[in-house]
Amino acid sequence: MQSLRSGRGRTPVEKPARNTRATRSKSVESTDQLDLSTLVEDDAPEDLASKIPTQFLEDEHRDGEEVEDDKAEEPQGDSRFSLSSAMSGTTAMEHTETQTLHDPEDLDADIMLMSLPSLHSRSQVLIRHLTPNGNLEELFTALRNPRSSKSRVLENLWTKFESEKKDFCSGDYIRIDVVSRALFNVESVADITPGTKRPDALLYQANLATLAKRIASIAGDGKTDAAWEILDVEDGLFPRYFMQGYSADDQLPDDTLRLGVEIRTQMAIAVLRNPDEDLEDLDLDQRLESVFCLNGENYRGWGGLGIPGPELPAKVQDMIAKRVDEIKTIFHTSSIEHLEQRFPWKDFVSQLLRWIGDRNVEHETMVKRQGGPEALQSALRKMLDGGSLEEEQAVAYSQTGSADNEPNFDALAEFANENRTRLSGRAVSTQEEPPKSGQSQLDDQEPEHSEEAIALFEKSQRDRAALLQRAEEERATRQKENVPEVPERRNFIDPQKDAQRVSFDESQTSQAIVTTKTGFKRPRLPEDEDAEGEDDDEAFITDERQIQAQAEKRRLAKRPRREPSVETHRSDPEAEPIRPRPDLSQQLRVARQLARRTNTGTSKKRDWTEEEVKQLNEGMARYGHTRQRYADIKRWDEMNGNILEGRTVVNLKDKAVNIVKALLNANPNASLPPGFEHIPLGQYHAKQIRGYDWTTENTVKRRQSEADTEEEEIDE
Repeated sequence: MQSLRSGRGRTPVEKPARNTRATRSKSVESTDQLDLSTLVEDDAPEDLASKIPTQFLEDEHRDGEEVEDDKAEEPQGDSRFSLSSAMSGTTAMEHTETQTLHDPEDLDADIMLMSLPSLHSRSQVLIRHLTPNGNLEELFTALRNPRSSKSRVLENLWTKFESEKKDFCSGDYIRIDVVSRALFNVESVADITPGTKRPDALLYQANLATLAKRIASIAGDGKTDAAWEILDVEDGLFPRYFMQGYSADDQLPDDTLRLGVEIRTQMAIAVLRNPDEDLEDLDLDQRLESVFCLNGENYRGWGGLGIPGPELPAKVQDMIAKRVDEIKTIFHTSSIEHLEQRFPWKDFVSQLLRWIGDRNVEHETMVKRQGGPEALQSALRKMLDGGSLEEEQAVAYSQTGSADNEPNFDALAEFANENRTRLSGRAVSTQEEPPKSGQSQLDDQEPEHSEEAIALFEKSQRDRAALLQRAEEERATRQKENVPEVPERRNFIDPQKDAQRVSFDESQTSQAIVTTKTGFKRPRLPEDEDAEGEDDDEAFITDERQIQAQAEKRRLAKRPRREPSVETHRSDPEAEPIRPRPDLSQQLRVARQLARRTNTGTSKKRDWTEEEVKQLNEGMARYGHTRQRYADIKRWDEMNGNILEGRTVVNLKDKAVNIVKALLNANPNASLPPGFEHIPLGQYHAKQIRGYDWTTENTVKRRQSEADTEEEEIDE
């Protein structure tokens, strides 16, 4: 079958046949009125929803060979296709099977683990650019121009994201069930132990980034074939590839249900605008039934949002019925143009991008709870390096009795790995009841192993101590004669070793005193010359007293002050340890460490991006009139994308003042943006504005000074 517009006055173009609503209706009838509003597929167990958290993916666990056989037998329909699919028949399965990898053996677990952090970072950057918090009209305008900077940046980001995503799939979306089976080496997702860390949230984020890029690329026009193809595919995949499923006891999310109805509303508009060849003879009710209904009685649900049972919840049915009645009323009373105005394509794209942003925040919270992409990668790497999933699960169930007890599982697995080599040949005994703690569990299970391990540990410690002692002795005796001796420290004047203390009598005192005075001669005074005639003995005695008093005074003055309890003695050179002189490399290493500790570094100035300026403008419009405007803007930004994460309150204030100065310099009479008129400009900033009147300011100051002087004179 040709394109929608092939019979509308255009030259037919050869292109792949597309499944129409009529063929899909026929395929539904060929399945004996199979009900597709339930969550699980027709041959799945009824209690699958209570056993598998992501049960809405289990309808695609079949191998690729089985799908090929089904398609060969039923080219027009498939009774095992996506449950509650928007594409009743083979369209959803054909697109999914041809666009994604089915066989887990085609995926390399090591390569996927290596690419997990980079896939997460690439998807987050792409989603931030495609789901801004501000007006989306600017984004749509930029994307319509392929040469705009925004388009080039997004194309570059998309190329990098695609290079990481190709390790997980070969088409548009990543199959979470296939990746999980490849990572954990299991036949089905149901074989994975509940509570095991899985990268599901991170993979959902990658699919959200793909959806955002696809829908943003056609944001300007919903009448193209590309828009129809995206609607046709997303109607069948939504929301199973983008979020976790919901069971019967969960509260169905209103925003996701509304978005599902909006997708089918746009599908209905496309069918009414350009109906397929097989639908041209049908009336309005029959065309709408081909979009919203499985048959004339039941509405179609969504994969992962239905509940077990023949019908959808009453709330969902009322929502769909209200939308169908509204479309009928507008189409009968007006025209297709009024219907497009009532449900604009741009509003639908904006709603879809906002939904992508909200789901991305939820998945990011789950990723952070798991420790981040790096921690998740490390945990999965340890699991793969430690053995297969069957071995890990056997240890978890046999020794803990519960897969939810993760700390005990990790402790036992680590203990088993350490003792596997030296305690080989013995089987680990199992217990029926789990112990209270990991340590008591080990003591109860393997008392012989614990005693043997302790004995081996003590023996290794003794051997290690003996080796260390022997090495120390060899180091002390090796080349003892070549060890350089440290020279003995000496004072400026050292006494002789055989020196003895002597005392002087009166006959020897004069000689000793004369020798001490040789270095301190002074000119003789006149009165000394007059006293030469006096008695020599009297003069000698007088001089002796004076010289002794001066010598005693000098000796007391030169005595150093020291603590009485400290005794100074010369250290024995043999007992003093050898102090090796540090080499140059060691000194440089210490100097670098000190410089690294003391050097705080200088922060490099970072230019403001367009998104940050927009966020600041919106924050000023909200909180510009408050006293703590910049702190309020920071708090508001943290709850709305955290775009100003790298900016402080001072940075916000400086940027706001610079914006005001730039606007006033361009036009002194210009009206400031909302909130900026409350920013006070001090004298320093006011003088930097072009047109500031220096003469007026100086004149006012001079006149004020003269007036003050006159008042002082009058007072006097």
